[in-house]
Amino acid sequence: MTQQPTVTFREEDHSYTSQDGHRYLSVTTLIGKYHEHFNAKKVATAYARKMSKMVTDPNWSPEWIKPQYWIDKWEANTQRACTRGSAFHLKKELEVLAQTGQTTSNREGYNYSQDYSLLPTGLWLTELLVYDPYWGIAGQIDKVWLDEDWFDIRDLKTNAEMKLQSYCREIPTALSNMGIGDPIREYKMMFFPVNHLMDSNYWHYALQLSIYAYLVEKLTGKTCRTLTLEHHKPLSETEVDPIATEYEVPYLKNEVELLLQHHFQKPLPENPLDFLAKQAQDLNLGY
Repeated sequence: MTQQPTVTFREEDHSYTSQDGHRYLSVTTLIGKYHEHFNAKKVATAYARKMSKMVTDPNWSPEWIKPQYWIDKWEANTQRACTRGSAFHLKKELEVLAQTGQTTSNREGYNYSQDYSLLPTGLWLTELLVYDPYWGIAGQIDKVWLDEDWFDIRDLKTNAEMKLQSYCREIPTALSNMGIGDPIREYKMMFFPVNHLMDSNYWHYALQLSIYAYLVEKLTGKTCRTLTLEHHKPLSETEVDPIATEYEVPYLKNEVELLLQHHFQKPLPENPLDFLAKQAQDLNLGY
């Protein structure tokens, strides 16, 4: 069997690189190509225009009508959220390490792929690096529990809100304008070929965990049992609620394969035995 290349994650630039120098695409970057991103400049301009009409507000400030004011404010909030989230992730990782003595990460800013056949079972592993050389993707899983035949994945989230549904706009109809029936409800969806999924962070995360599960299945031969989001709401600029709201997410294996084929413009890899059987059949040898 061909030795798979070792993949290294570097925290400094959030990069994944194989021993032969090939750069791997991160799972989160891949998913980000299939949903709309927050357009800070456009939203800030609209917000500033709205604020210009609120001069009678006793708390009104002339800074409010400057788009850059809102952009800077949002960027500062994002930075605080990232710092808070990183600190909480490290805290939870150290808690698992204290209980089990097992972690797959390196605290000096690097992480590495493993010999997945030697990973221990019956305990939580943290920051497991998973990858696929055929697709050229990689990522790190917050928590994985490996059993003999199956595995569970849990991912920690510390964002302000878990949105199960995407933005919805109501489109009036002739009947609804007359008070008969309801307007059409149109939800924002992700991009093709996953445009049947809502464009909300819950579904972004569901795809993220599903890709992780897909990679773990390939690397270990085990079957995915559960995928769970642990959402810890922020309590302040530095504190996070230690008690999580848990969300079970579906394993979107079909969507993962659609997305991979669409982005990389190549088919699913053939199972070696299927490939041999096809060759034999073509040669009229049977198999």
